[in-house]
Amino acid sequence: MPLLSVKSLLASCALLGLAVPTGASLAATTSDAPALQADAARAELQQRYDELRQAMEQRSAPGIEALLAPDFTSTELSGRTLDAKAMIAEVQDAPADPDRDTRTTIKALTLDGTEARVRQTMTASAQVRGHAMEMIALAEDTWVHGEDGWKLKTTTSQEMTVTQDGKVIRQARLNDAPEPLRETPPPRAMAIAGPQMEGR
Repeated sequence: MPLLSVKSLLASCALLGLAVPTGASLAATTSDAPALQADAARAELQQRYDELRQAMEQRSAPGIEALLAPDFTSTELSGRTLDAKAMIAEVQDAPADPDRDTRTTIKALTLDGTEARVRQTMTASAQVRGHAMEMIALAEDTWVHGEDGWKLKTTTSQEMTVTQDGKVIRQARLNDAPEPLRETPPPRAMAIAGPQMEGR
């Protein structure tokens, strides 16, 4: 797997969403009807995340664009904001890695009319030179519902943790100051993240 820079590692955590336990909580509801509505929205949005991850892994610009709102923006951990065109270009430029396992799961969901606010995490893991590498990235997203179903309007990376053999080797949070460059980086530590993982 090719080595990615810290910047490319951080950049795509939010969209790939970047996994939490399936028992993750939903926003509190006060009656059965809202609870059922939230359950249905959660299932639909989980499907959207799975479709988005697949489209990104396939480097499919039409597939990715079909899941984004026209005014989509992605905010990385660095604070840099990308529109749909820039985000898709970064995904297409990143090398594919069929051996990387990524999972996206919804942690919390709040419905407000045709808008859904989602807190989600992505876990990406792989074996790199005999080491078990894992990245966990947390993002907050906004989805809007229209004639074509749910579309991702905004995604904002909140934090990221990278581990090697269970030991934390890097952590970053939104708007953190950049870490100084190391003379000898961890062995291909950033390779697990996949497309657009830096800056998030």
